[in-house]
Amino acid sequence: MPKTKSQIFNADGELQSTTEIDMPMDEIKNERGRYLSMTDELVILDRLEQLSSTQQSELKTLRQAWRDMPQNFTEENAVFPTVPEWLKNKFPDQFEDFN
Repeated sequence: MPKTKSQIFNADGELQSTTEIDMPMDEIKNERGRYLSMTDELVILDRLEQLSSTQQSELKTLRQAWRDMPQNFTEENAVFPTVPEWLKNKFPDQFEDFN
């Protein structure tokens, strides 16, 4: 099975690290869907307003990157986007495998 890469970038967009994970494309899609579902509650307007403007921007960018994964990657080169620390802290057991 091809390796899937998880890449971590800093706030300036500079690559900090890359981790390879054995994961087939159907699992990649399942994880992506799970992450989108998990963060759905945060984009409901009244919840979104509770986030800082930086967090709102990061969340929008992250969710778009998850939605774009099927068009941008194959099983051989899939890259999960970096999850911001504040979101990892909100869901501490959910993002440990990728970032």
